[in-house]
Amino acid sequence: MPNHSMRPRILFVNPELEFMPERGGNRTNFIAAHTGRFDSFPAELISDLFELGVDVHVAQPDFRNIFKTRSPNEEAGTGVKLPCDRVHLAEDRAIFYSKPFNSNSEWENIKISLAFQREIINQIIPHVQPNLVHCYDWMTGLIPAAARKFGIPCLFSV
Repeated sequence: MPNHSMRPRILFVNPELEFMPERGGNRTNFIAAHTGRFDSFPAELISDLFELGVDVHVAQPDFRNIFKTRSPNEEAGTGVKLPCDRVHLAEDRAIFYSKPFNSNSEWENIKISLAFQREIINQIIPHVQPNLVHCYDWMTGLIPAAARKFGIPCLFSV
């Protein structure tokens, strides 16, 4: 299943990276990645690898409810820019209409986590066909087992 091209294809799976529409409010041209708990490490790593020519892809939840409440003038994080075809949004109703993680109940976060991982395993990994999957945080905990089943090496950072 992995892509065996000359450039490595890495899929970063992180529930904290944020898609932010550009000032026009639509999903055009670029994605800005940003994270809170990990400081800027994942965003900087993704940016550096992309600049080195690595075929970098990012998978994250499509938090429509959160994105639409953002002001169009609000800054979009650390400035990591990726073409839209490199960002893959996990689309599920449980994710679309959720509140920020710190305002959900424990069971609501588990429900969102399972929906997110199901989308990554069943849709995004088969579409991207990465050589390596790099997962961040507890919300990606089932993905390494699925990657192994697909024969794809996986890193897991907590």
